[in-house]
Amino acid sequence: MENRLRATEMKGTSSINKSIVKVLSVFTSLQVVNVICGMVKMKFVSIWLEASGVGLFGIFQQVTDTTATLTDFGLRQSTTREVAMKRNDGRLLGRLLGTIRSWNLLVGIFGGVLLTFLSPLLSSLFFESSAFWWSFVLLGVCILFNAMTAGENSILQGLSRFKELARAGLIASLTGLAVSIPLFRFLGNNSVIFSLLAYAVAAWISIRRFRPRDIEAESPSPALLKEGKDFAKLGGYMALAAFISSLALTIFIWWLNHYASTSEVGYYQAGNTLVVRYMGFVLSAIGLEFYPRIAACGDSSMRRSVYVSHEISLTLTILTPLVLLFLVARPWLVELLYTSEFDVIIPFITFGILHTIFRVPSVIMAYTIVSQGNGLVYLIVESLDSIFGLAVCIAGYTFYGLSGLGVAFIIWYAGYLALTWIVAGIKYDVRVKRGGVAALIVSVAVTFASAALVCTAPTYIYIPVLLLAVVPYVLRLKTLLGKGGRRRKR
Repeated sequence: MENRLRATEMKGTSSINKSIVKVLSVFTSLQVVNVICGMVKMKFVSIWLEASGVGLFGIFQQVTDTTATLTDFGLRQSTTREVAMKRNDGRLLGRLLGTIRSWNLLVGIFGGVLLTFLSPLLSSLFFESSAFWWSFVLLGVCILFNAMTAGENSILQGLSRFKELARAGLIASLTGLAVSIPLFRFLGNNSVIFSLLAYAVAAWISIRRFRPRDIEAESPSPALLKEGKDFAKLGGYMALAAFISSLALTIFIWWLNHYASTSEVGYYQAGNTLVVRYMGFVLSAIGLEFYPRIAACGDSSMRRSVYVSHEISLTLTILTPLVLLFLVARPWLVELLYTSEFDVIIPFITFGILHTIFRVPSVIMAYTIVSQGNGLVYLIVESLDSIFGLAVCIAGYTFYGLSGLGVAFIIWYAGYLALTWIVAGIKYDVRVKRGGVAALIVSVAVTFASAALVCTAPTYIYIPVLLLAVVPYVLRLKTLLGKGGRRRKR
């Protein structure tokens, strides 16, 4: 009987592992497609619109992102939590979907009207002329479509309908690119704003195609807005936390530009893109799958602890070999993406990539904290993290330059992990099991030893050693997915 129970438990765990890895692989692949589409888009922009076109994309995208951060009340995450908690109650769920759509329509209209109102000022601020006011008005339309798309995304995520979410994202990326290329060719710099609008409309049309038809949702209405105050309040805290984090990054870049030079800012941005974007694909996929699952736990601290421990163990099994492969390929990545001038960032990214071993479990802990609905706790945690990160990055660069920034990243996220671990443990009784702790210790030991080897040994030694170190993780992943070993005869 005991063996049967154990076999059943292992089968269930294997099924969960397969589900998680499937979601990770699908959305990581989608992120790769998005990056490729972005590279193709920028290639055509650089050919036909030259540097001015690239600059316009940067300006308009930054204005869009900043406006969305200030006006969307963090609804994407807070509404995902609500859907995950009520997805088994058909009556409440239908009304909730109507409430979510009402709120996203409201914040979209608010963001669009705000940009329209500020369009003459923004045009004068960025272009020293009011002639571009119409571009910012069209950006307001983009804000509206993006807000409605975000609402549908949160619904699909909360319902764990990842296949539909991925398909919608893929169609939107390819359609937006296909529409944009002829615009670049024939409209010149005016095509930039129409390209952004094309992407926004394509995303909205594609997500509407995959919206849940089996749930009878109420139509958006002003009356439903009253029922969304709780998730709007939580989202407001999350939006404020995101703003503080963005502000801290802006302050650091401003300080680096004045303390060092614009070139150093460029080196920092290049290195930061490699060590953050490289693992950003995995982190985005983790959030999509894990957040609704942990939110659905309700008040069960035991289930939370099991889910957190399991997620840490599995994601580190996936992440650690990726870090090892990055350490092997880092000089070629710099050569491929940049020029020989950027070789100075290699020490920065060698140390900086190690921060991801702390970052992944800390993000899992952060999702656990926000899943409990206490926005104030999350805001305090993220604010402390932003202040600490700003301080260690300034100190790291002051004493050791770009290499010190890489070390600062490690200290920063080790501190973030400690903070989220303590808060989740004390406030929400999350206890990481032995397997999760062991996975973290082993990953830290393996990656730090590999980085030390890379810094001290010749290429012909560290490359085969690191590639061999990947093998046990591949075998471990096969075991977790139920593909390893022989089947015992009963």
